[in-house]
Amino acid sequence: MKRKVSDYIVDYLIQQGIKDVFGYPGGMVTHLMDSLKKKEGAITSHLMYHEQALAFAGCSYAQITGKPTVVYATSGPGATNLVTGIANAYYDSIPVIFLTGQVNTSEHNDLGLRQRGFQETDIVSMVQGITKSAVRITDPKDIKKCLDEAFFLAQHDRPGPVLLDIPMNVSKAIVDENELVAHDRKKDNEEVDFGPLDALLGSAKRPVMILGAGAKFSAEPLLLKFAEKNNIPIVTSMLAFDLGNLVHSYGFIGAYGSRAANFIVAKSDLILSLGARLDVRQVGGKRNEFAPNATIVRVDVDPKELGCKIREKELDLRISAASFLAHLLTLSLPNYEEWNNVCKTIQDKLKGIDPDPIQKQ
Repeated sequence: MKRKVSDYIVDYLIQQGIKDVFGYPGGMVTHLMDSLKKKEGAITSHLMYHEQALAFAGCSYAQITGKPTVVYATSGPGATNLVTGIANAYYDSIPVIFLTGQVNTSEHNDLGLRQRGFQETDIVSMVQGITKSAVRITDPKDIKKCLDEAFFLAQHDRPGPVLLDIPMNVSKAIVDENELVAHDRKKDNEEVDFGPLDALLGSAKRPVMILGAGAKFSAEPLLLKFAEKNNIPIVTSMLAFDLGNLVHSYGFIGAYGSRAANFIVAKSDLILSLGARLDVRQVGGKRNEFAPNATIVRVDVDPKELGCKIREKELDLRISAASFLAHLLTLSLPNYEEWNNVCKTIQDKLKGIDPDPIQKQ
């Protein structure tokens, strides 16, 4: 079946379950806009007055739904106005696919000029440091492969933004679906030895679970189930502070967090950190002095985050928060009522000293 690339893109998005996209009109995305109009009812394009607003709307939508979001803008200033929102998606691990229009490939600057095509800007080079992948599509037959890879990367391991830069002549090209190149990457299997973890849990008297945004976005239903079944005290990172409604939750840690949460962590003997970066604002400048009496277990899908250690001797598990919690739910953990009473006493004594809790809204 032969069809226009922009029509293929829209049908692909619908097949992926995308019902809403965020965009701003521009010359280099007119074919995409026309294709979206054809599918009105199956997919809705929300137009805004500035591309930065689009980018942040896409981030918010993805954070609320837990699913990848699509944002589109035209070339030049349309693309560059997305940059702050792209950075936000990258640093907060939000799965957003950015589609930028680009001038025709025949107008691309290969002469060393400052600019050749109208509003031609190399957005790919600009955002490579703040995306999981940024690619300019120059062959229409690569559209399926690039879309497959974009959706895979945006959601796989640590989520984040992906950008596809699509020249006008590629967007309007006619392709035969039977000739499109496919994407063949597969998700890695998670294989973890839980033996050392189970031994630590069996001997701990004052465990604390630190929940970061990685846990919040990937495993919130399991977190609710775990908190109801077990009474391990819970604290969060700033980005995950709205998990404060969980049972046995004592606020978020760090320089801007609650004193109660920080004192509880300092008195713990086992830290279970799920999807939290444990950066300087959370653990302080002298990382090795964080929770000095605790053994630290760090759970993260990003090996580079695990490589940024608190202490040399810590248990690092490269596994998703969902898989980690699924394992914990199979265990019969001790009752930590006495430890929870200590945590409640700390919280009560600091009332009036700690600032009023931030409302999650």
